[in-house]
Parts: sequence; structure tokens; C-alpha cells
Amino acid sequence: MPEAARRISDKSAGGEGCRKEYTMVSMESKEQLREEFRRRVERNFERLCGDLYAGEKVFREATYDWPGDWEGRYLLASVLLRRLTGRETASFPYLMEHLGEHTNEYGYFGEVTDGNTVSEQQLSGNGWFLRGLCELYADSPEASLRRRIESIVSNLFMKCTALYARYPVSGARAQGGVAGSAVGENGGWLLSSDVGCAFIALDGVTAAYALFPSEELKTFIDGCIEKFLSVDKLAVHMQTHSTLTCCRAILRMYRATKEARYLARAREVFDLYVSHGMTLTYENFNWFGREDTWTEPCAVTDSLIAALDLYDATAQPQYLTLARRIWLNGFRLCQRINGGAGPNSCVTVRNGVWEMRMYEAYFCCTMRTAEGLYRAGEALDLLLSEADADACRAPEQDGFGRWMCGDRLLCSINGGTLAALPDIMEVGEEELKTLRLQIVFPKGEGL
Repeated sequence: MPEAARRISDKSAGGEGCRKEYTMVSMESKEQLREEFRRRVERNFERLCGDLYAGEKVFREATYDWPGDWEGRYLLASVLLRRLTGRETASFPYLMEHLGEHTNEYGYFGEVTDGNTVSEQQLSGNGWFLRGLCELYADSPEASLRRRIESIVSNLFMKCTALYARYPVSGARAQGGVAGSAVGENGGWLLSSDVGCAFIALDGVTAAYALFPSEELKTFIDGCIEKFLSVDKLAVHMQTHSTLTCCRAILRMYRATKEARYLARAREVFDLYVSHGMTLTYENFNWFGREDTWTEPCAVTDSLIAALDLYDATAQPQYLTLARRIWLNGFRLCQRINGGAGPNSCVTVRNGVWEMRMYEAYFCCTMRTAEGLYRAGEALDLLLSEADADACRAPEQDGFGRWMCGDRLLCSINGGTLAALPDIMEVGEEELKTLRLQIVFPKGEGL
């Protein structure tokens, strides 16, 4: 990076032709970012080997209102981290050994459904469990795993075909917290404050289809996708995590079938998210239209994967640009010093300051961070391809009031001078509680 100062025209600061001189903002090089990636993987692995997930704690109590969610996310994280590191998380063997003691006769978590009533949180949780099983089967294709996968698909998800057909697509729901909660019943659905989380299940179901395709399963998936697409996501304040997870599932169907209709629908969903669900730090609004709440690292991971998958499918540069910006800004704002991940404030034009909202969502986001790291590792050369060039660019202010060097956000830290976005993973918990980053500036301010 050049040591010389850069000159940037700023006519609004001092009249026509006025110029100010600013020193180049220091940023990490490509090699430094590669080393940072390795630290992120290692800390997430260590976190998932810690006491929170030790031994029998890898299973939640039978009364947990998200059956299979904790176990499924842990299983998925363990499989993907094993691919990244060559090591097993500490409780992975225990989880696999004791599955039969915690699942029902059909191999899934929670009560057996009769197809007339079901909790969408149960479908969401078991969707993660199914996805984890599918990733495990891809690495170790054992007959017992296939039997469990096929049983879950047939005896849980496809048994709810009629329920999915009448999923409520309108109407307000009670607001929930970070973890989501049951908020009432409608047409046989036990609904969640995480609006649309029933469609998270499609991530697991489409993974099963990719392994064991059948016309019957494809018909079920298509019906669920059409219902998902019929929901007015802005009107019902649909959860962006649910939306993006289903978007990824639609993209998986495109990869499995090469049918263009899936790609077209996925692009529509992702464009809606970028326009209405993404914050100015490349994180997310937890629900569409709820700028007053918090971000969710699960959705940030989802958005990174979806952007990379869309780039793979289309080769269109805007998706790669978004992927870079999500990774270099949004994702890096989510992971904490302990390797876990937590929600932050929603940065908008009206609220231009970033701050932590919750230190760690260990019950979901910490585990999903593993998938974000895995997918970033696969595409790291692409994600960092412009890193050195960005570090040498002069800052520019965009139409939202953000100062950026290429794909990298700049900020004012606790009222100081303009700086590169700090590495949140190196900020201690107590310091993080008081950290304030000014992201959005009035035009002409910030330098």
C-alpha cells in the first residue's frame, strides 16, 4: 500500500474547487485476510468443542420447542468443519451414537405428526437435521443413513403436503425474540414468530432430492416452492433467514435439474432480499420491514452462500461483488472473539451507527457460522481477489452516505477519524459492548 497521501475532491466542504488532503486508510492485505480466515475457522471449531456443546448437552430436552434444530445445526457444522480441518468436533461421536435415544420411531425429532397438525418450528428444526444427515451421507454413504433420510422425508415432510398447500400467506403475527417462539395456530399450523420458518425445511429436503431424486419428491418440493413464492414477504414481515434458506434450496434444485425456472425464481427472491432485507453493513434485517430490531448471522451466512451460488450459476459480476462485500463487511462483523456469532444493530440511512445487540446466539448462529466459513473457504480466492487493490483505492462516498474503498466499508470508531472496519473477532466482549461504528455519514462528512 502506498505511503503517500491521496487527494480527494470535496466541493461541499469548502466551496467550488476546494480540495482536502487525506491519508490513505490502512487495511489488511490479501495474505493477512487469508490468515484471518484460518483463525476464524479454528476459533469456531474450538467454540463448538466447548462446554456448551459437550457430551449430552449436544441434545436438547424433549420439551424444546425447536425439535431437531440444535442437533441438526450441530451435526451440519461438525460435518462441514471436518471437511475444513480434518478433525471431528468433540461431541460429534456422542451425537451419532445416541441419536436413536432422542428421535422417534421414524428417525426425526419431536412428536410424530399425523399430517393434520404440525409445528413449523419442528419442520424447520428437522430440516437442519435432514440437511446435516445428507452432508454426512455425501461423505460416508452408509445404508443406515440413507434409510433414516428417506424415512424423515416420507414420514415427516411429505406427510405434511396438504398442510404446506394451506400455509397462511397473509396476516400479522405476534413479534418474537432472537430465538423465535410459538405464536398461535392457523389451519393446523402451529405458527412461529419467525415467519416462514416452515420453508427452511426445503434446504434439507432438496439436499435429499439431490442425493436420491424421485418425481414424487420433486412434486412435493415444487408445491412448497410455489407456496413460498406466493407469500407477500414484505407484508407479513417474513424472516429473512427463512427467505434466504429457501432461496438456497431453489438454487440447489437448479443445480440438480438444470431447469431454468428454478434459477429465475431464486434470482427474484435474492433481488427482493438485497432491495428490502439487507442492511448498509451487508448484514440483514431479521424480518422484512423491521429495521428496529437486529441482524442475524444465520441470514448473513445464507446471503453469502446465495450470492456465491448465483455467481456460479450466472457468471454475472454483481453477485460476486455482493459476495465479496458480505464476506469482507457483514460476515466479519458477526463473529466474536470466542469463535461464536451474534446479532448487531440494523444500519440504515436513518440509523447510521453499528453496535452489538447480543453477544452470541450460541443456539443457532454460532453453529451456522461453520457453514459460512466452509463456503467461504471454497471460494476464498474469489472473495479476496480484489483485497489488495481495495487497500490502494482512495475512499469514495456512495449515495447512501457510506465511505468505501472498493468493496470494503470505512467507519468512524467511537467518534474518531475515518478508519477501516475493525476486525470484530479481535475485540473483547466488554469492549464490544461499548463499541460504536459510524457507517453512514451526511454527504461530504466522514473524512
